[in-house]
Amino acid sequence: MQESLINIQSDSTMMLMAGIAIVVLLAIVLVVVISSMRIRGYKESYQNLLIELKEKSEYIKTLEKEAEASNVEHAKNKKELSLFDETKQKLNKINIDHKALKASFNENKNELDKSIGTLNALKKEHKILMDVHESLKEELNTSLEENSKIRTVNARLLTKLENEVAKALREQGKK
Repeated sequence: MQESLINIQSDSTMMLMAGIAIVVLLAIVLVVVISSMRIRGYKESYQNLLIELKEKSEYIKTLEKEAEASNVEHAKNKKELSLFDETKQKLNKINIDHKALKASFNENKNELDKSIGTLNALKKEHKILMDVHESLKEELNTSLEENSKIRTVNARLLTKLENEVAKALREQGKK
């Protein structure tokens, strides 16, 4: 090897070639080092990208679960909203029916008040008529009693008159 070195040192073309070979060797080493650094950088970037993709994948799965939960909740809320609308319609119908019943109740109440007023007036009139009836009944009873007495007196007087007429006829017939 020393001989080769001495030959190379003595020959200038060889020296030039050795210099070029060293430069080429250095360039190759430089390219290998740079490539190695780039590969290491790419490797780190690839690993970071894998980690980032894994995180994004987990985040996407989380978002999908949240979206699914939101869809379920949305469906539930939609169902509750439809039930709320049905309940609201039923309540509106009940309110309308209630108002109609209240109006009917008020009308019936007014009619009842009128009927009660009429009934009270009729009761007062009935009481007055019953009082008049009682007084007329008493008068009738008194009149009947007087009439009975007068009839009795009339009957007696008639009997007496007949006796007197008969007696007068007998006396005239004797005369």
